[in-house]
Amino acid sequence: MRERRGAAVLGVQEAVRRVRGIIDEPDADPDEEDYEDLPALVHGDSESSEEDEVEVAPRAAAPAAKRARANTAAWTEELLPVHFPAFDDTGCGPKIPPCEQALAVLDHWWVPLRTQLVKATNSNFHLIQQEKFSARLDGFKSVTDAEMDAFFCILIYLGIHPQPNQVEAWAPPPHGLEFVKGIMSRDRFLQIKRCLAIATPNKEANAADKLAKARVAQDIFNEVSPRVYKPGQRVSLDEAQIQCAHRVARVSFRAGKNKPLSDYIKTFSINECGTSYCPRFLIDERNGRSVRDYVMALTEPLVGRAHVLYLDRYYTSVDTALALSEVGLFTVGTVRTDRGVPKELIDDVKRRPLADAESRYRMAPTPLPDQPLSVVVFRDTSADGFYVLSNVHNPADTEVIKRRKKGVAGLVPKDAPVAVADYNKGMGYVDSMNHMKVNYSVSLTYKYRWYMGIIFYVLELSIINALVVFRQLGHEDLRHLDFRKQLITQLAARAKVAARQNSAPEPEPVPEHLREAHIIVRLPSQRRCVHCFQTDGRSCKTSYGCATCGKALHADCFFAFH
Repeated sequence: MRERRGAAVLGVQEAVRRVRGIIDEPDADPDEEDYEDLPALVHGDSESSEEDEVEVAPRAAAPAAKRARANTAAWTEELLPVHFPAFDDTGCGPKIPPCEQALAVLDHWWVPLRTQLVKATNSNFHLIQQEKFSARLDGFKSVTDAEMDAFFCILIYLGIHPQPNQVEAWAPPPHGLEFVKGIMSRDRFLQIKRCLAIATPNKEANAADKLAKARVAQDIFNEVSPRVYKPGQRVSLDEAQIQCAHRVARVSFRAGKNKPLSDYIKTFSINECGTSYCPRFLIDERNGRSVRDYVMALTEPLVGRAHVLYLDRYYTSVDTALALSEVGLFTVGTVRTDRGVPKELIDDVKRRPLADAESRYRMAPTPLPDQPLSVVVFRDTSADGFYVLSNVHNPADTEVIKRRKKGVAGLVPKDAPVAVADYNKGMGYVDSMNHMKVNYSVSLTYKYRWYMGIIFYVLELSIINALVVFRQLGHEDLRHLDFRKQLITQLAARAKVAARQNSAPEPEPVPEHLREAHIIVRLPSQRRCVHCFQTDGRSCKTSYGCATCGKALHADCFFAFH
């Protein structure tokens, strides 16, 4: 009885699968390959990240002609000649004169950022007071360049000397940090932090652009970095993460289970191999823009100079490699089998499994003479091997690499294709930049202002880029920690000198789009509250009033009166 019941259940399940098209009909050719029937994933049109990959079951055999595979090329087993053009390294490296002060290098990024921060922070104060009065901002004065230098100095100092809460830096003796106390008071630091912004767009601009509140920081960094330093031939492209304290429906990218942050904003960046210098980064705005579009936009400063770009399987495809070669760039990267890997090579690996350290290849000519594409499959740890796409290397050339092997002490040498060995050397410098950034992070704790993470991220990248440039200007042995200590000393000294020389700043004018709005401010002297006198006949004095109509009003009477 149990066997008959099981057979009946299996029969029903098989019938359901036939109806849904999961298995082929009986009249289908059992020897026909169904690889061609998989839904084509065209890189640049409908990519998905690695954590979102799922297996797609084959559909029933189509009665009409099969759909053409994406990223097709004329692959052959023949070994084609590869001619890699010479790289012109003239002018690579720093594009600024030598200097002995670390701050002089950082100022190429910090000065334009500081100008925007000072302007937007003072404007943001009026926005905050208009929307909701904050007692913390009582007596707020316009932020100056010297105060912003001191604020940035404290951020770097707290990155080296982290506190459970930044307010603890001003704790009474024997606790607290005396250096921080001597630069800026706690209340002033919290005021600047509360109003800190780099742009204050109006509602129309904010609705039209997801990154309106932070795009200027990205633009300044991307404009300064290629001008200060010219990267060498080899560059790596990968993604990075900006910490975000909560999910932001406008920009945020929710991480998968394999990511270190539960919620973050994803960025794409390119970094020079060997130094981790970042000439350009872009934020993933989640607006339907394809990965290939981001790759082409990131490589704009490198066009036409025979740079070699190292990519992982999320970005690599045959079409992307061809598009990059048309602008004079070359590609080395791991590639997914549905992004243009020749079907003949995949079938060959299935029929004849790879032995340990064995490799096979296919090549395809391109419109560019002597620059064919090659796909190499190499078995390292997985029996299926992994695929590397390159238009730089001869796939038949090999190089000795050292790998770990289970049960064997030390490293075991093995022969690997040059493309595989070169990929291992060139990939990973975006991760190296992230490690440097995390070691002495300048980020502050925050909740709902997502753009603060982008501001701190740009400041971190600016420090790392300045370190790379400063090392190549005659300070090769300078440690990362010592570089930040020099920045702290020089920022604090400049802030103190500027504070002594400058008199009290003029009050920041109310932004033009807020001049007709009612804003609560502190009055120079106490006056009678208009609202209390009109409603109850009381003659109560207050130090607050409206900046627009000039009437004296208590903080709680301000909103009731207007």
